[in-house]
Amino acid sequence: MSTAVLSRPSSGRTPDGDYPAARAAYNKVFRTFALVVGIAGVSLGALNHARVARETELLPLWWSIPALAAVFATALILAVTAYFAPERFLCAVLRVHSIGYVLAMVTWPLAYSGPPIDDFGSWLWSVNAVAATVSAIAWAPRIALPYLALVPAGSVLLNAYGGAGIDWGIVFEDIAMAATAATVFVSMAMIGLNTGSRLDEIKASAQARAAKAAAAAARNQERERIDGLIHDGVISTLLNASQGGDTVILARQSRRTLDHIDRLRAGLESAQPFRGSEAIAYLRSAATDISEDTPVSVDAPRDTETFTVPAEVVRAIGAGLAEALTNSLRHADVPGRQTDRWVVISVFPERVRVTVHDNGRGFDPRSVPADRLGLTVSIRGRMDRVTGGTARVESTPGGGTNITLQWRSSDD
Repeated sequence: MSTAVLSRPSSGRTPDGDYPAARAAYNKVFRTFALVVGIAGVSLGALNHARVARETELLPLWWSIPALAAVFATALILAVTAYFAPERFLCAVLRVHSIGYVLAMVTWPLAYSGPPIDDFGSWLWSVNAVAATVSAIAWAPRIALPYLALVPAGSVLLNAYGGAGIDWGIVFEDIAMAATAATVFVSMAMIGLNTGSRLDEIKASAQARAAKAAAAAARNQERERIDGLIHDGVISTLLNASQGGDTVILARQSRRTLDHIDRLRAGLESAQPFRGSEAIAYLRSAATDISEDTPVSVDAPRDTETFTVPAEVVRAIGAGLAEALTNSLRHADVPGRQTDRWVVISVFPERVRVTVHDNGRGFDPRSVPADRLGLTVSIRGRMDRVTGGTARVESTPGGGTNITLQWRSSDD
C-alpha cells in the first residue's frame, strides 16, 4: 500500500525531530499512519513468505539480510512502538525503511543472477506501496513525491528484468497500476497529515485570540478599576476639599484613598476570600469611613465564621457602598430640612446585599448622563464586573434614594 505525502508545514516539527504539544492532532495522525504501515509491512511479509524464502535462496546473503531488515524489521518495530516511542525515534525508523527499500531495489540487479522469476516475481514489488506510504510520512513532499514516482515503476521493472522476456505493453500497464495504487495511498496520507496540521493551527489561533481577548478584558477591567478609584477617592476628596467640607470626614476620606493607592501600588490586595465576619467588618468600615454618623444595621446568621465571600465581591460592594454614601452626603441634603440616611448590610452564605437609604432630595435616574462616573463606573460598573452582581438605583425627585448592591453565588 503506498501512502500519499501530506504537505507538512515547516512548523510541524522541532529541529530535533520531536513534535511540540501544540501539534497534538498532527502527532496523533502521524502515529496512526506509522502504526498502519507497520502492520501492513508485517502482514505483507507474512502473506509473501514463500516468495521471500524463494528469493532468499537465489540472492546472496550480503543483499538478503540488509534488505529484509530494512523493510520487514522496521515494519515490525513500527507496529509495536508506534503509539509510545519518541517521535524522533519513529521518524528515524521510517527513514531507514524508505532509504533501505530504495537501496535494496537499486542493488537487486547486482545481486540477482537467475533463474527467471516469472512464476513469483520479486518480493520488493509486493511491498512497494508500503514503501511509498512510509516516504510520505517520513519526508517532506519534495522528497516523498519523487520517491512515489520512482518506487512503483522501479519495482515493476525489477520483475521485468528478472523475467524470461520483456513485454513492454504489460510492463507499462503494470507500472500504471502500481503508480495509481501508490498515489491513492500517498494522497490519503497527505490529506490526513494536512488535516491534523490544520486542526492544530486552528486550535492555536483560537487560543491566541482567547488569550488576546482575556488580556484586553483584564486591561479594561484594570482601567475601569483605576477610573473608579480616581473618581471615588481622588476626585471626590479634592471636590470635598474645594467645597470646604467637614474636615474630619475629609481627613478620613483622604487617608482611606491614600491607603488604597498604596495597596494597589504594592500589590497587597489579596484574592483570599473573606470570612463572613470579615466581610461584615469590611463593609461596615466602608460606610463609617465616609460617615460615622450614618446608622449601619447588619443582618447575618449567628455563625459568620463558617462561610466565605469572594474578595472581589466584598471589595466591589464596599466601593459601591462608599460611593453611594458619598453621593448622598454631597447631593441629598435639602436646605431647611433634616436628611436621614442609613445603611443595611446583609451577609449570608452565597449572597450579600447592601442597601443605602436616604430621604433627601432624590433625582430622576433616567436624567443622569451615561458618562457620569459615579453611577456608571463606581456603582453599576463595579457590580456588573462581578459574576452574580447587580446594582439597583431607585429614586424620585423629592422622594429620597435607595441604592441596592447585591451578589448571589451562581451555585445559590
